[in-house]
Amino acid sequence: YRGKARLSPLIKQLNVTPHLDRLSKEGITTDNAYTINALCTPSRASLLTGFYPNKHGATHLKPVSKGNASGVHDYIETYPEVLQ
Repeated sequence: YRGKARLSPLIKQLNVTPHLDRLSKEGITTDNAYTINALCTPSRASLLTGFYPNKHGATHLKPVSKGNASGVHDYIETYPEVLQ
């Protein structure tokens, strides 16, 4: 999002990201972000569970079991599951 400020003035005037602008105004923006793992699956699973990859089980791109496409252990609840 912050890259928008670096775009040319013409693109800035078009206001091509009104939803991102609203989210930024109402939420939190960060200048730096770090990840626990270089692969996207373990990092996303960490965001959804609050656990490190060695705890939630999604340490690579392969699923833990055939019925579990996310790679997260079946006994760990994710934030979306808790909030349902």
